[in-house]
Amino acid sequence: MIEATHAVVVGAGLGGIASALRLRARGYQVTLVDKCDSVGGRGRSFEIDGYKFDCGPTIITAPFLLDQLFELYGKKASDYYKLVPMMPWYRIMFADNSNFDYGGTTEATIAQINKFCPADAPGYIKLIEHCKKSLRSALYNWATNHFAH
Repeated sequence: MIEATHAVVVGAGLGGIASALRLRARGYQVTLVDKCDSVGGRGRSFEIDGYKFDCGPTIITAPFLLDQLFELYGKKASDYYKLVPMMPWYRIMFADNSNFDYGGTTEATIAQINKFCPADAPGYIKLIEHCKKSLRSALYNWATNHFAH
């Protein structure tokens, strides 16, 4: 079997950049390509007719993943930037001037759901449990692959 030494990552958004950095830390030569003329995906900005547009990212929900990337290179993320908690993460405004504030604790989100449709709260709890399982699985896979070599 021939061992690969080069990887191509398609998509230079935050996920693509993170993948490229992880591969590079494992010794791969990495080529990162994107259809846009700059990297960053939703985390980039661009200019049209003298107006600058910020694409996001709207929110970073797993800052520990960014910390892991810096640690791969013996660095501390806190030496380069400071994340500031935002509450709420999102405020959805409706035509009747009511709003739905999303972010923070599960309890706070359920309270917001209950303002509009209490019957939807169990579905949100089910979604949270599914996400926890998916995240645990992703972290297990990362740790298995990261520490296996």
